[in-house]
Amino acid sequence: MRDASVVRYLKALRRRLPLIVGLCIVAVIGATVATILSTKRYQATAAIQIKPLSPSDSTYVGFNSVFQQAPDASLPVVTAAAFFNSEAVKLPCLRTLPAKARPASISLAPLGQADVIQVTAQASSAAGAAAAANGFTRCALANRDAAFQAELHNRLT
Repeated sequence: MRDASVVRYLKALRRRLPLIVGLCIVAVIGATVATILSTKRYQATAAIQIKPLSPSDSTYVGFNSVFQQAPDASLPVVTAAAFFNSEAVKLPCLRTLPAKARPASISLAPLGQADVIQVTAQASSAAGAAAAANGFTRCALANRDAAFQAELHNRLT
């Protein structure tokens, strides 16, 4: 009885073999066309390490441009990621990206246990993605440095 049902299934498969092979060929051709026509996206990542000051360090108290470890043990890397992801930082830095890095999308993610912000860029070329990730990181750090220098200059004068 069992052999009869297996034989019946094999006969059905043999009868439908052209249909099965045809559907497999159509699926492979469709996947190939979709792959060829799809927009290529490349991703590159840069990292910003945050070194917060101890809450007991009073050297830079009142400086908005210095990240300090909060007494409640909240993660300063989350605050830093929110700062770097703010429109005040992000928009000017996106405008300074080189032409090969545009259009690129930039996303930032805090890696809390490591005090690192991961800057991820996606673009239509590998060189563009790398230029976007590195360019945004350099611009954001330069803006942060300029803000610190301005605060320091105001305190000294």
